[in-house]
Amino acid sequence: MALSKLLTSSLLLLLASSPALSATTEILTRSLTSWNGGKFHYPSGTPEVTVARIRLAAGEQTVWHCHTAPLFAYLLQGRLEVSTDSGQQHIFNRGDALIEVMDTWHRGTAIKGPVELVAFYAGILDVANTVLLSSGESCAQQRNSGN
Repeated sequence: MALSKLLTSSLLLLLASSPALSATTEILTRSLTSWNGGKFHYPSGTPEVTVARIRLAAGEQTVWHCHTAPLFAYLLQGRLEVSTDSGQQHIFNRGDALIEVMDTWHRGTAIKGPVELVAFYAGILDVANTVLLSSGESCAQQRNSGN
């Protein structure tokens, strides 16, 4: 009990003697749809959030894949071109926040240098967030395997 009071008092003293900080918030993106206008939805099941750092070398291209859950990302470095199997394309630049396509086959290409991004998946427990086209499964099949 005495230790708790000492720690609380020390923290209050530290905060009182620290210069005032001014935190700010900037909304980077807000949308009801993904970058190509497609709808996204939250899967049912036990929620599991995954945060991943993804790196592509200059000119590197991902394999065709789709996502079973909403994916939000922030581009730390480079230029990323995302193409869907229906021919839609979009280029994202360093500092862009993006809402990735869901249940849509697509791939990304690092253009004019390497790419690094942080991806936030709002997935469900025991279901892969990403399905490779080469697996022969659809995103819906993989998502339903967790139910």
